[in-house]
Amino acid sequence: MTISALTTLEEITDDYEVILVNDRSEDKRIRKILDKIEQTFNKVRVIHHEEKSGEK
Repeated sequence: MTISALTTLEEITDDYEVILVNDRSEDKRIRKILDKIEQTFNKVRVIHHEEKSGEK
């Protein structure tokens, strides 16, 4: 879903920035996946929280 949305954005505009936040997911694959997306799409920024900042 994220890749599809980013691809669509690239097709319709160049005036955007997407920020993806990893709120310390328990799934260890998420960091690698988000980093790969950031490397592939130059208008994507990724923030990795070291501590969970959402619901407690």
